[in-house]
Amino acid sequence: MTWTVGQGVDFTLEHRERATKQDRSQLLEVARFFGSGKLLDNIATADVDRFVKHCRDKGNKNSTIKRKLNMLSAVYRDAMRRGGCSHKPFLPALRLAPGRTRYLTEAEEQAMLAGLLQRGGPGVHDVIVTLLDTGMRKGEVLALRPCDCNLSTNMLEVWENKGDLPRSVPMTRRVAELVARRMHGPTLFYDVPVWKVGETWRQVRDDLGLSDDKQLVPHACRHTCASRLVQRGASLYAVQKVLGHSNIKVTERYSHLNPEVLTNTIALLERDPNQGGSAST
Repeated sequence: MTWTVGQGVDFTLEHRERATKQDRSQLLEVARFFGSGKLLDNIATADVDRFVKHCRDKGNKNSTIKRKLNMLSAVYRDAMRRGGCSHKPFLPALRLAPGRTRYLTEAEEQAMLAGLLQRGGPGVHDVIVTLLDTGMRKGEVLALRPCDCNLSTNMLEVWENKGDLPRSVPMTRRVAELVARRMHGPTLFYDVPVWKVGETWRQVRDDLGLSDDKQLVPHACRHTCASRLVQRGASLYAVQKVLGHSNIKVTERYSHLNPEVLTNTIALLERDPNQGGSAST
């Protein structure tokens, strides 16, 4: 039996693990545009082209349109696996401009942490320190339990995450110290509501005169951790493992931050293999 768009959208929403509000909003927009009663097999490439134009006319960037097309693709994938449709129309691959990777300078970090401590107390301050020094996502940090924290091996264990890739993250000295203070509750940060982290961050950002810098959000702490690791000589492979990127291409966005790696690599050509690795003259 061929599925309608409405049936496909409903199925994908019901069975998509950790579906976000954005997922729901984008799928509902797909249903409204194509019509809930339209058969999936009757959507042609020309219809998809009209949808892309509709999104552009709304002012959507390619990155937003790509996410909507990915959701439409998910509907077709679910339907085709269950006999709900026989084929998928061509979905264009949109070119994405490289975005700016916003990270905090040392001075910005100090000012931000001081403001967070004053406005949000030690709880919010400790959350941000953990984000900065581990590169973990906010949800991962707030979900940490005492049993996930091994002070003997100096590791934090992340079991559930965006990429479904469990990983171990080493602790810096200051993270280990704050973790040791917080091993008494059901989670490390049980006393820090998720809304308070974002709200306090926005307040301090405004206090610092950076209210127009919309990329300066808590997730910038993850970029900060990755950027500093690369700048200080860590391999992209190691950074990938620490941050839990499922694809090295995601990590490669930071590669330009350490041009010395390229210089040192080319310098290998100057070595004389017959003289124990010393540079040839």
